[in-house]
Amino acid sequence: MPTLMQPDLPGDVMRAIETLGSRARVEILHLLQTRGALSTAEIHEATPFQPAARRSLQLHLDALEREGFIVGTPGAGHRGGRLVTWEINAAAVRSALDTLASYVAGPSPS
Repeated sequence: MPTLMQPDLPGDVMRAIETLGSRARVEILHLLQTRGALSTAEIHEATPFQPAARRSLQLHLDALEREGFIVGTPGAGHRGGRLVTWEINAAAVRSALDTLASYVAGPSPS
């Protein structure tokens, strides 16, 4: 069986790969970018997550929020079971993608 390669990548590149290297997370970001702010329930209804996969969706939202790619209102630590509305932080997503592209393909020509 082949051994997995564990390259020593810069931290910001690893975070971009780990967070954006998921089809589910990319779909969530696309949904928020095209439809605007949505609740967790609205995201669940609009994505192909199975009905029992609500916890999986929440894990993806948590990862995206941790990296600053989405913002939840009310903010983390102030939710207490309240409805959370999610919005994309497009600038943070673009920055991560630019970092990854620059690492892979070199800096953009000026």
